[in-house]
Amino acid sequence: MSVYDILKEWGVRDYRVVDEQGIHEITLGASILATGGGGDPEIGLLWALNVIREGNDIVLIDPKDFPDDALTCMAACLGAPVVITEKPPGGKEVLWCLESLKKYIGKEVQAIIPPEAGGVNTPVPMAVAGAVGIPTIDGDGMGRAFPELQMTSFYTHGIMPSPTASANEKGAITIADTVDAIMSERIIRNAAMAYGGSSWIAGYPMTGKQMKKAAIFNSISKSWELGKMVFDCRKTHKDPIENITRILGGYEVFKGKIVDINREFGAEKTKGFSMGRL
Repeated sequence: MSVYDILKEWGVRDYRVVDEQGIHEITLGASILATGGGGDPEIGLLWALNVIREGNDIVLIDPKDFPDDALTCMAACLGAPVVITEKPPGGKEVLWCLESLKKYIGKEVQAIIPPEAGGVNTPVPMAVAGAVGIPTIDGDGMGRAFPELQMTSFYTHGIMPSPTASANEKGAITIADTVDAIMSERIIRNAAMAYGGSSWIAGYPMTGKQMKKAAIFNSISKSWELGKMVFDCRKTHKDPIENITRILGGYEVFKGKIVDINREFGAEKTKGFSMGRL
């Protein structure tokens, strides 16, 4: 059954198909919303572009159109972003996680939702959904990037991250199923460290009814709008900041130039994370 057969079965007629230019724009916009987190956008972009170029359609649906009794989950990278730059994914890791999650809970995941807005963790879930042949839900669990598994609107609305499946590039799978979200974070974070500093995960299984109460709606569309605007500004040599603040309802606090970035990973205090100073 194709993604379009699924949408027809659900009676969904209003959806968006993301093309190559669209995924460029979404990735850029999500990187802005991430406010410095969310992973290296080049990794997420290349993954999604590869899925599109293999002939798969990435289809975006509004959260309200996802059936209440259907099951969705998030897909993402967890760990230190500096690691995946040196050890990029092969493209199968999250697919292994989804298959493991399906076997563990005994249910089929029928759509993917990103956990956050970010250069990796927005386009990668979209790519995974496209590769599997299911829709992506236009939303996420934060509206920006966050550092830990439990720091989502899903969890604040009572949805547990467990069970969460974690994989590395060699096919090693770890499943964390706990009654404590902090414990889930610790187990999956330690798995990422055992894998070399990063992992690929699928978790937060939830029904459509739960998702509609907990998700940040239409954040991918917001990313798309932002990214398209920045691309347009680049073509016309305009400053995008004014339009970014207009779209997001923000304020320009100061202007400056980044002259140095110091990143740290691997010390006791930064295990499983990338930390840095501007």
